[in-house]
Amino acid sequence: MRIFLLLLCFALSLAANEPTKSITNQVIQDLKYTGSLETVNVNVEGLLEVIGLLNAKQTRFFELDIKGDTYLDNCIVSGPAIVDGALQANQTVFEDELDVSGSLIIFESSVANEIYVSPAPDRGKQVVKLLGGSVVKGNIIFESKQGEVILPKESKLLGVVVGGEIKPFAH
Repeated sequence: MRIFLLLLCFALSLAANEPTKSITNQVIQDLKYTGSLETVNVNVEGLLEVIGLLNAKQTRFFELDIKGDTYLDNCIVSGPAIVDGALQANQTVFEDELDVSGSLIIFESSVANEIYVSPAPDRGKQVVKLLGGSVVKGNIIFESKQGEVILPKESKLLGVVVGGEIKPFAH
């Protein structure tokens, strides 16, 4: 346990030292960035590649490739999206493929077509929470076969769960 806490503290200190870039009210083409990236009211017309944290608000993306945790609020992703980390999406629409490898994926009032969940680095259970009337129009596929979908009554899954099970929402 002590070694785990030391590793956690080391990882947090590395994250604290990562550069942070903020982009506001811009239209950009392709962008590659290492560190924490914050966007507000941005239109990314090409590929956005981030190694680190992405925190986006009111942003439109064409294509995403994120190696790190991702927080999207009131965003649209019109092309394919790959997130190698946790994903939290609020009032966000994924119009194309979504591939996530985090252990926790949270949708709040969001829409996706099909969700493909690649194995998480820790090889444990992976959870997709569909909250606040979220809709998945296709399937949710867990490659690890260790998936769980939390599905309250107000949210909808129009496809099936492959490699996991659906659990009702418990407060």
